[in-house]
Amino acid sequence: MNVLVLDDDPHVAEVMVEALASRGHRCHIAGRARDADTIVERQPIDAAVIDVGLPGRSGIDWLEALSTAHPALARRSLVVTGDDLRVSERERVSRCGAGLLVKPFSTWRLVEVLHHKARTD
Repeated sequence: MNVLVLDDDPHVAEVMVEALASRGHRCHIAGRARDADTIVERQPIDAAVIDVGLPGRSGIDWLEALSTAHPALARRSLVVTGDDLRVSERERVSRCGAGLLVKPFSTWRLVEVLHHKARTD
């Protein structure tokens, strides 16, 4: 599976990539929403892991745009956050069909939840 990891913290992104790559996934890293747009335009992406707190454009805003342009990919995506999301933010994620995973989480849990999202689409 080709997975886009959208996270502005390079250390966090690398941990997620290592976990996914160790299970045979090919990963692409983006630190900003505009970089993620470029990757999605140029690469076949099967799933995405999206951090909420991004510089410039929030991960939820990016997810909503993704759900318009690529609804199946949005449904195979997972939003990750270390913050308590407001009910309205949780609803926005849900409307896009994405999953939600709250930090801290184990890399095992990340892979498990992402695999579940990819299988249920």
